[in-house]
Amino acid sequence: NRSTYTFGGTLRIAPKHRIDAIYGEYNRSASKRVEREFVIDDIVIPVNTVLTTDTESKLGFVGYRYSFLKSAASEFAAGLGLYGGNFKFRFDANTPRLSIDESTTLPLPVLSLTGDFYLTERMILRANVNGLKLKVNDVDGSVLAAGVAGEYLFTNNFGLGLGLDYFDLEVDAVKGGFKGNAQFKTSKATLYLTGRF
Repeated sequence: NRSTYTFGGTLRIAPKHRIDAIYGEYNRSASKRVEREFVIDDIVIPVNTVLTTDTESKLGFVGYRYSFLKSAASEFAAGLGLYGGNFKFRFDANTPRLSIDESTTLPLPVLSLTGDFYLTERMILRANVNGLKLKVNDVDGSVLAAGVAGEYLFTNNFGLGLGLDYFDLEVDAVKGGFKGNAQFKTSKATLYLTGRF
């Protein structure tokens, strides 16, 4: 079972200065009867045990961009941003009874490059890439995000967009009761509504 939603926006605070914010939730759950024996925390999980797992990932991004090249036809910008995330993992086995429920949070700064191409007054092509590998206190992580999108405005304010995105985040963390590695990787095509004011 899967559910995903994402929303975000950009505020242009001056002709060459923009602030971006994005928030998304990605929830996954599954059950399976195992076909082999294995061990978790010195507990033997026998064949035919039903395993259930749930993951809940919440990711937020806030960033600043400065347009170092800007014309009527295109705009290129560089910026700094910060990904914040909360990852929850739950794992249950029915025989023997075993329940693992852990979570961790992360802060990961990133560098970004973006390009906007204004093909007509109503058609826009966008491209972006951001990422960084860094160790911050008890979190050692890397993130790479890239995407392209095309948008068409039906009116001066509202339109439709189609985007292709790749996202890869990996974190080694020792925080509270969580000690381990969290990976979140996705590639997706998105059809979305866009508004401009």
